[in-house]
Amino acid sequence: MDKDRIIKLYKKIKQYEQFDPEVIYAKYKPLASSQELRKKRLYKLARAIHAEDFGEEYDFMYDSVFDKVDRDNGVSPMNQEYIDKYTKKRKRLGVKPLSESGMTTEGLPGKSSFNRTLTQAKEVLSILE
Repeated sequence: MDKDRIIKLYKKIKQYEQFDPEVIYAKYKPLASSQELRKKRLYKLARAIHAEDFGEEYDFMYDSVFDKVDRDNGVSPMNQEYIDKYTKKRKRLGVKPLSESGMTTEGLPGKSSFNRTLTQAKEVLSILE
């Protein structure tokens, strides 16, 4: 992951924390809260990386009623070029493919893809902290 992307993602997380009541509360708790705050930061960063790198897992959120019917019947409403593109990317990154309907078979977010982004988030935080 390049340095500019790491810094961009970290700034985004810091911006979200500014308005997060849980994070504000954790900052003013006793010293034990630093672990809690780091964990929150880690998962927020991992979710941001996941949404950016594996956006295809969230495509269903933009489905029309007709797209939902297609997905429920096991058919992806996405065009074949897009399907081929993300299938190739997922294979290259070593994460499980999506189902025929274009949905993750591991829950949302997909476990294999989220574990990958969680590892990246840990690396980013270790560099920046």
